[in-house]
Amino acid sequence: MDQTPSVQKLTVEALTEEAFEPFGEVLAVKRREPDLAIAGLQGWIADFQTDAAAQLLFFTTGYGGLRFGTMERHFHITQTVIPVVGAQLVAVAAPTDPEDVDAIPNADEVRAFVAEEGAGYVMKAGTWHAVGRFPLRPPRADFIMVTDDATSTELIDKPQPEWGRTQWVDYKERFGTVFEFDTSGLSV
Repeated sequence: MDQTPSVQKLTVEALTEEAFEPFGEVLAVKRREPDLAIAGLQGWIADFQTDAAAQLLFFTTGYGGLRFGTMERHFHITQTVIPVVGAQLVAVAAPTDPEDVDAIPNADEVRAFVAEEGAGYVMKAGTWHAVGRFPLRPPRADFIMVTDDATSTELIDKPQPEWGRTQWVDYKERFGTVFEFDTSGLSV
């Protein structure tokens, strides 16, 4: 007999430099001099790192509700997401020790951030995050992900027990917990 999972509410907060810093960085105009200024352009270099060939992916994801139960982390890449079209997109992140393969965050350590169109972010290597990305309203959201070929190939070609670059945890199966976004403080 299946038990009803407990629900961990995640207050969706603004994606700001300060709030997201434990998990990575926000792609935005910085409060410092640009790293590159030429021909009227001002640019700030993001801390994107990988040990394999970079890969750009265009994703679309339909609205599927405000609950999820599975999280993942990637050990060799600072994965990047840039919303481009559609609804506000929720980014989920949680702290952990990337050197400890047994380090799974407690449900109450998981946080949620709303990313607007064009407000991207770079997650530090080893940062736990939701497997999916979540539009806050129908019909969908589109985004660009910067990842790497080795991570994508592993996810596509190998069974999960053979993964070495990625780790997943199903909170519903393992802990009897699902996460639900609390958007009461947002205009959606």
